[in-house]
Amino acid sequence: MSGINEASSTPDWLIDLSRPVRQPMRDPRLDKVRAALIEIQAQLIALDTEAKQVEAVLRDCAEIGMTSDEIAVQIS
Repeated sequence: MSGINEASSTPDWLIDLSRPVRQPMRDPRLDKVRAALIEIQAQLIALDTEAKQVEAVLRDCAEIGMTSDEIAVQIS
């Protein structure tokens, strides 16, 4: 596909040069966010692993027939 409308021999897309060029935006708070994420990355990975294990156990319990009430009583 060439981007050319074969019937009219003109492009089927337009570039609007009348609009101002968008300048990249920057928010200085994101520097702190980046630093915080780097600092807690290992904790987030561990939390994700634990959450997956919890989900697997809950699915297994439901699969063997435990009700949500039985599960809630046991884990509360």
